[in-house]
Amino acid sequence: MKFQVLIEFDPDTRSYSATVPGHPVFVSARSERDVLKLVKESLQLYLEDNPGGRAVPHPEHPAKAKVVTVDVHGEIAR
Repeated sequence: MKFQVLIEFDPDTRSYSATVPGHPVFVSARSERDVLKLVKESLQLYLEDNPGGRAVPHPEHPAKAKVVTVDVHGEIAR
């Protein structure tokens, strides 16, 4: 089974994160290799817990991810 995976690198923390669009999977690691290993393991566990469920990929209708830029003005409450 194949899934689309979004991998991001954060230069501040020097770490990678990966998400699977359309599925509740998020992992982070210090290398791209490790983050891919973790995302595969997470997907396998998710599939075991949800057989035949929402985790079935739809190759003819792949999940879509979009990166946008937002402009935030003023002070942000913490």
